[in-house]
Amino acid sequence: MLARCTQSSNPAYEHYKQRGITLCARWLTGEGQLNGFECFLSDMGERPAKLTIERIDNDKGYEPSNCCWATRREQARNRSTTNLHQYKGRMFTLRELSEKTKIPYDVLRHRVTRCGVPVEAAIKLGPDKLTKNALSQYRDSRSAT
Repeated sequence: MLARCTQSSNPAYEHYKQRGITLCARWLTGEGQLNGFECFLSDMGERPAKLTIERIDNDKGYEPSNCCWATRREQARNRSTTNLHQYKGRMFTLRELSEKTKIPYDVLRHRVTRCGVPVEAAIKLGPDKLTKNALSQYRDSRSAT
């Protein structure tokens, strides 16, 4: 966190700098008798096992109100490059939808990204592999409406 936001030699520095991701002054320089790290510990507590620091809003900087401890999986979902899809009023990654619906990830990804089938319709097709027949049925049902 510190290196990505403050050290130009860090490989991620330019990406963070370009997006305006900063580290709050309290965690950077400290406050009162506490140095920056002590302020960070005071605000966030000790790192729980297997968790790392996560920005809740990926477009905002590192500060107490925007940080929490999260698993790698939770962090992967919050990346700026992660595609989210709406299903039943909530946002999911295709991996999450695959787990939720028991449709193999590769099948679901193929339907949505390669065939252009909307997520809700791709899930309605069920867990079997997407055949030309199933894709034709989907297209026929769309043209009928």
